[in-house]
Formats: sequence, structure tokens, C-alpha cells
Amino acid sequence: MIFILLCFLVVVCEDAVAEFDCTFYPGIIDVYDVEFVKENAYACENGNKTDQCVAFGEEEKNLKSALGKRCNGKRICRIHMTAGLYDDIKIPCRDLGIKIRIQLIYDCIFCKFKLL
Repeated sequence: MIFILLCFLVVVCEDAVAEFDCTFYPGIIDVYDVEFVKENAYACENGNKTDQCVAFGEEEKNLKSALGKRCNGKRICRIHMTAGLYDDIKIPCRDLGIKIRIQLIYDCIFCKFKLL
């Protein structure tokens, strides 16, 4: 069995639509990683920078799981990144009313069986 992985990066703000698309590649979606952008901590509104937005690995892991449940195994998946998707996940700055950037990495997995 041979696996071919193609990784893609999507950066989306809260309350925007994220699209995972494997229709141009032979494969299906596999959500690989989710990160709240920490390096520069820029908010999506007015380019404001805030040092108060701190995420924990557990929240990223929970969001990855939620996205995986909705998108893994599909060829295309559009998700509106609203609070309904992650009600029980603590999103940085939500209590401050600031929307942050979320970095989503996914693979288009292609599995080819090799007969012996």
C-alpha cells in the first residue's frame, strides 16, 4: 500500500468560512493540525495586536477533533467557523470580543493498493 500526502494550509478568521478541498487532487481530506496563530497574535479586526490572546494545546486539539468529525473522509468541506462549531472550546479572546486567526492544516490522502 502506498500513501501519498499533499498538505495544505488555510488561515481563517473566526466567523469566516474555511474550505478544505481535495477535488483537484486524488484523495480525501484529513485534518492534520489546528493552531491559533500565536507568533504575532494579530486579531482579524483592524489589524490590532493583542498579547491577551493565549490559547492552550487542549483547545487546538479539541477544535481539530471537531473539524475532523465534520470533514475527514470527504473530498470537499466548507465550515463556517462560528461559535456553534466550538461552543465548549475556549477560543482565545472570545470573552474580549476579539476574533483571531486560526491556522488549519489538512492533507489530501490518496491510498493506492499495490497487488503482490
